[in-house]
Amino acid sequence: MELHDGDAEDLRATSLTFEDGQVVVWHGQTVVARHAQDDVAAVKVIEPGQDDVIEAIRASHANAWAPWTDELDEALLEAADSGRSIDQMAEIFGRKPNAIIQRLKKVRYG
Repeated sequence: MELHDGDAEDLRATSLTFEDGQVVVWHGQTVVARHAQDDVAAVKVIEPGQDDVIEAIRASHANAWAPWTDELDEALLEAADSGRSIDQMAEIFGRKPNAIIQRLKKVRYG
């Protein structure tokens, strides 16, 4: 990230957001930098390798891309049948909400 004052920062990040006139830089669920939007001259994005993507997602979803087992499928169905929300199940199973939705579709409907 280059700033108008000539300063530059190399940051490992998974996303950028724009909040209240600021550029917020995130790595997983952690804010790693915050600058006034007017101070930012440029942002250079370097595409990560697949390992970097998995590592970044696993920072907030520890079991992302881990294989599902019959036991996990049963526990997932029990959690869904007991009324747990998708977000609650994502937290419990350490997976992204969409992974929970897709797995429920697969085990319920094939």
